[in-house]
Amino acid sequence: MMLLNVDRCAYSYRDCKGNSFRIYIECDYIKYDYAIDMETSVMNDTLFRIGEVSKQANVSIQTLRYYEREGLIEPNARTASGYRLYGKATFRELGFIQHLKLLGFSLKEIKEIKILSVQKSTRTKDIKDRAIIKLNEINDKISSLSYIREKLEVLVERCPGNHSPIECCPILKTSDSLPEYLR
Repeated sequence: MMLLNVDRCAYSYRDCKGNSFRIYIECDYIKYDYAIDMETSVMNDTLFRIGEVSKQANVSIQTLRYYEREGLIEPNARTASGYRLYGKATFRELGFIQHLKLLGFSLKEIKEIKILSVQKSTRTKDIKDRAIIKLNEINDKISSLSYIREKLEVLVERCPGNHSPIECCPILKTSDSLPEYLR
């Protein structure tokens, strides 16, 4: 790493793998880590404050802060006054999180998958195994909910639902189906 001081700003060059490298810039008002990909000649230098990310991604500021505390996202930089600054990659990360949440994964599971996704030793089998576990959990929940639905349908069918006395409501008399020790 090489460090230069120019006009009260510190620049450091960090050599990375492959055809990309990083430049770290720290001035009076801002700290930023530029990632430069020499293959595509793209420099990701657009930064957004947390409120802008919240608005554009339709995610609350509290949720973004929570995701940061949980290690799911992290700001690219902070201003001298402490404001979080996020890069464009944050939107992809939020999309990734939302996608896995819609598939039923918990934030803990999403974090594990995210960590796995950046490890070179990870294979598709590792991700598939987690998806199979989640699929089995979902199937168990569906079975349980189907059982509950069937029982509730029977009780709704038996309930007169008119002006009969409350004692005639089978929904309230379900204690007969409970084990003796719960009655």
